Amino acid sequence: MASGAFALVAAGSRSPGFNVTDGNDNALDSNSLRGKVIVGFYEDRDRIEKNTPLKNMLKDYYNDNLAVSAKNVFMLSVIDATPANFITRPIWKRTFIKNTELNKVSVYGDWDGSMKTAFGIPDDESTFMIIDKKGVIRYICSGKVPEKYFAGIKELIGRLCLE
Repeated sequence: MASGAFALVAAGSRSPGFNVTDGNDNALDSNSLRGKVIVGFYEDRDRIEKNTPLKNMLKDYYNDNLAVSAKNVFMLSVIDATPANFITRPIWKRTFIKNTELNKVSVYGDWDGSMKTAFGIPDDESTFMIIDKKGVIRYICSGKVPEKYFAGIKELIGRLCLE
């Protein structure tokens, strides 16, 4: 898919459905997450470091508010796995398992690119999103999220948890 072929889905719109699979072949369907605030990243494997400061802030925020976060928030990490083929797919899966254990957040693969297409996510980028409990996209940004927005992101997540 060429860059710019799709427009990023807009905040305020209903989240497209998605199905992703982790390194152990456990499937995750977006419908199973209704009632949770989804705080997620969709990334190209070469861009996973782009939003490290945001990821660290979110991990700290989640842990500092564990009583509320554990029952209201689902941390989603999806990697564009379309470059994997039948030879390299087992390697990708092992890497997903290793990173899940390391980061304490399950890493899922978008093996067929359907989530990327549905959300209009650009190639070679890190995309951050917040989806509310009803499945409405409340925040979405491709590229590096500036630190000046971190406080507002925490406030939004906190507000959505209380809805």
